[in-house]
Amino acid sequence: PLLYAALMQTSSIVRLIVLPVVGRVVDRLGGAKVLSAAFLGIALVPLPWAMFRSIGLILAGEVASGIVWCMAECSLFVLLFGCHADPRRRAGLVALYQSLGGMGQVLGGLFGTWLLSRELLPVYDGSTYRAVFIASAAVRLPAVILALVILPRLNLWRQRGRIWRAVRESLPPILAPRGLPRSPRGPEG
Repeated sequence: PLLYAALMQTSSIVRLIVLPVVGRVVDRLGGAKVLSAAFLGIALVPLPWAMFRSIGLILAGEVASGIVWCMAECSLFVLLFGCHADPRRRAGLVALYQSLGGMGQVLGGLFGTWLLSRELLPVYDGSTYRAVFIASAAVRLPAVILALVILPRLNLWRQRGRIWRAVRESLPPILAPRGLPRSPRGPEG
């Protein structure tokens, strides 16, 4: 139970650590583009729990989970705060997002528990729990498809230099990779 609890909190801790960097990347690249990349990662978040038995690989999956959820939340808040001039409407949109997200977590957990208790899922790699994680990833796919259709695409390969520059410039000096000069923030080119 202690190891499970530690793994579950890893994502939240990573979110807090990477928030300043992700915020600056969202500022540089735009909320919609970062959000489209985050949705793809969010769809893959449950798969390490289904596919791996190694604690190290599951931990790496939780670190990735924290990063992509931070990307999504930061992007969404930037978009929500920028989409309406009235502060009350903006606060209402943020509250709606938080409410829907909380309901999704509760309903997803209850639905997964119900599937497990009714033994409706097949055994995968010796456990029905693994099947729940695969089902969770499958349920997220329509949101990813919708996001990729609606949101502008962030071509990760073509824009890798720009993304790396945004990340590098966002790191505190102590964390910046050695040998790579930090360029002053200027207009995007």
